[in-house]
Amino acid sequence: MSEATTGETLDLDEWADDTGKFAMQVTGEAMIEEHIADGDFVIIQRQCWASNGQVVVVKDHEGEPCLRRYYRDEDGFRLVAANKTVPTVKREKVEILGVLIGIVRKY
Repeated sequence: MSEATTGETLDLDEWADDTGKFAMQVTGEAMIEEHIADGDFVIIQRQCWASNGQVVVVKDHEGEPCLRRYYRDEDGFRLVAANKTVPTVKREKVEILGVLIGIVRKY
């Protein structure tokens, strides 16, 4: 058996500290063009603000967490999926739960 290595180590402890990070399992294919697939776990830095273009977790219209790319403009907010079949959501107000900082995929 051969082994590929880059000399780097993966330390999951940096994602498990008490600085407000949490993990969430993705359901659906809304972010597939960002290579975030159904069943992946995303690591989120808990914060209530984001910059344009960041991938964020927001509460959807039913209060459930939703992963989308975030944009703010003069008309309000746009939440854009990374899947051409999923429509962009426009809102006057959003509740940001956090910003994407990592993805873990289990095969």
